[in-house]
Amino acid sequence: MSTQGGNCKSRNIVYAATCKLCTKNNVYVGKTVTCLRDRVNKHRSSYYDILKSAKNDTTFSLGLEDIDDLNALGAHIFSVHKKSERTDFNSCFVFDILCSTSPDDIRKCEQSYIDRLKSKYPFGLNNANSVSGI
Repeated sequence: MSTQGGNCKSRNIVYAATCKLCTKNNVYVGKTVTCLRDRVNKHRSSYYDILKSAKNDTTFSLGLEDIDDLNALGAHIFSVHKKSERTDFNSCFVFDILCSTSPDDIRKCEQSYIDRLKSKYPFGLNNANSVSGI
């Protein structure tokens, strides 16, 4: 995967989150007009919400209908890899910036990378309804 320079403060980007525990079908493609750090924090917070729900309900499970762009990463490591510690999110994913673009073109760019990297479920971590509003 070819990546572009940038850092956690980069905005108007398409990024890839790669699960380090999987050998294939391990990429999620996302977009953000805010800084990457804020978007990753939202993914992490969603994982924490999954852990809280699981702790409060011993019969808790996630179905495909429960997974959206925000919780896809946390749902993956919780359901597939049985991860249940708050620190697991940081150790399971690496984030790379795929491209910088204008807010007007960000959805098109994201879809292009989802198609190119074949990141839509079941071949990757994006759910069937992955391309959504900014």
